[in-house]
Amino acid sequence: MARRRIGLVFRIPESQREQILGISRALGNPGAGVMEPHITIASPSSFSKSEISALLIDLGRMLSDYEPFAIRIGGSGCFRGEKNVLFLEVDPDPILFDFAEVVHSGFDSSPRSFDYVPHVTLYDFCSLELIELAKVHLSGYRSLFMAEMLSLFVQNSKGSWSSYCDISFGGVTRGSQGGQPLTYLRLGSSGAWLDDLFDGGRFGMTFSSYGFDLLVSGLHRGRGHSLVAFSRERPVGFITGYSSGALMVVDGIYVVENERGFGLSAGLFDQLILFSRQSGARALVGFFDCKYYEAEVVASIFRGRGGVECDPALLGSYRSGIAAYSLNLANL
Repeated sequence: MARRRIGLVFRIPESQREQILGISRALGNPGAGVMEPHITIASPSSFSKSEISALLIDLGRMLSDYEPFAIRIGGSGCFRGEKNVLFLEVDPDPILFDFAEVVHSGFDSSPRSFDYVPHVTLYDFCSLELIELAKVHLSGYRSLFMAEMLSLFVQNSKGSWSSYCDISFGGVTRGSQGGQPLTYLRLGSSGAWLDDLFDGGRFGMTFSSYGFDLLVSGLHRGRGHSLVAFSRERPVGFITGYSSGALMVVDGIYVVENERGFGLSAGLFDQLILFSRQSGARALVGFFDCKYYEAEVVASIFRGRGGVECDPALLGSYRSGIAAYSLNLANL
């Protein structure tokens, strides 16, 4: 099973980041900029797809209990040894240490093998002479920023690291390529969306315009798929479907709060379209009892996305009062 190395950090705001990179370059560091300045909260560890999905859920819940807090940087220090790491010191605030320990406990079940020293690395393999020089010249350096979110960094197959998503202190995850609010995805048996992470694509999708902020996927009645929408940890609706050859059959849409009705139903429908395409289905079809209001809602959604009404008998249904719609996924 493929695994990826994941690290959790506080990113430095851009203006201060550039300032710190300037210091690193001025010191002659040939590796300046290879990895952006950051404060490590949890050291890298390897995760499988399913483990990453569980991790994001746990982190989202943990961080929902925190409010932004100040991080103060000032002066220099070093880890002496084989690498001689020169760094900017971070004020050892008890809030930061508490936060780091809580996150570490959810990230790695084993205790830390070293004392946690928050810092911002300036130069790996630094000479002792330069370390002493930096101690003098950086003694007056001071910087402050508000920690508001935790960033997940992922290492690619070539060994380089990049920011992939941010989890705010409200539990909200932001894809690094999008910037739109969305929450972490909790995945069931399919794990379809996590394939994006391992293929270097964007993690997750934006849900805010649909009226929900968390999507849960899993098996439905042992044969189909269920996508359940949550808003602030409350279930607000779901859509179910099952595979039949090259078809994905919509089994039902249910919205808990009527005022969310059409928009939420449309959002769930769009997610089932994406799920269906990733599952290899060529068409999305649905059968609906015409006497129910929900049938017209779903019919309208089908039509709005290019679907057409068809003979239910062609799809295997011979009951009276049934409407059937088909949507060719190749046309989307």
